[in-house]
Amino acid sequence: GVTGWAIGTDPGVVSYVPVGDPVLDAAEGSELYTALGKVASCYYWHQDDFAGVMRNAISFNGSFFTAERMATEYFARAYRRSRSIVTGS
Repeated sequence: GVTGWAIGTDPGVVSYVPVGDPVLDAAEGSELYTALGKVASCYYWHQDDFAGVMRNAISFNGSFFTAERMATEYFARAYRRSRSIVTGS
């Protein structure tokens, strides 16, 4: 892929994905091993292609993984929630 390798069911496509479904687990396990084979092949024998995928993944997703976003999210989840429990608001 351009930004990585997908594994499993896209939750945006399926409204309900059962947890622990043996049929789904087997299918996703098979997809995982297929993807790992592609990743390993790309990593060991097509290193320029692998580096390109990694660069694309970082450039596409990098803006989401910032210290500012993580600190804001941490504050929102930890402190705002605990404040509302203490104050009742």
